[in-house]
Amino acid sequence: MSQGRQFEDLRRSFDESFALPLDSRSTSLEDLLVVRVGGDRFALRVAELAGLHRRRRIVRLPGSRADLLGLAGIRGRLVPVFSLAVLLGYAADRDDNSWLILCNRDQELALSFGEFTGHVRVEPSQICPAADGHAREHLREVVRIDSGSCPLVGVPSIVSIIQTRIDVA
Repeated sequence: MSQGRQFEDLRRSFDESFALPLDSRSTSLEDLLVVRVGGDRFALRVAELAGLHRRRRIVRLPGSRADLLGLAGIRGRLVPVFSLAVLLGYAADRDDNSWLILCNRDQELALSFGEFTGHVRVEPSQICPAADGHAREHLREVVRIDSGSCPLVGVPSIVSIIQTRIDVA
């Protein structure tokens, strides 16, 4: 299946999940997006996201921080775009802006990342706290998928940090 077709199928499934009554949604499974950032695999909870978009033109802002890539037009609005790679501690040159996830339905912002690898549904038992010493800011949980595991990105944690930085500036 082509990546474009895969993206359209995922977008349709994502959008349709919000049209279902709450009682008809599966409460025993968690929907996750699996992505690559800086060459490493991460998962994000679909419930913490407001949308997934292919790369958009990002207009850089003069003098902005390394994590703020600029502004992009999404759904008829200008949305600040932040580098997920930089926010997770990767060097800015490891950033790839091929995809954007829209976060926080109240105050929209987007996170850029390099590669969308798929959508998975997991049992809650497949998600566990990161081992002591391995937990990092925004990465407090790990999910077992396929033949391995990957960190689960805490999107609300990232949004909170960004909003705190904006309020201080």
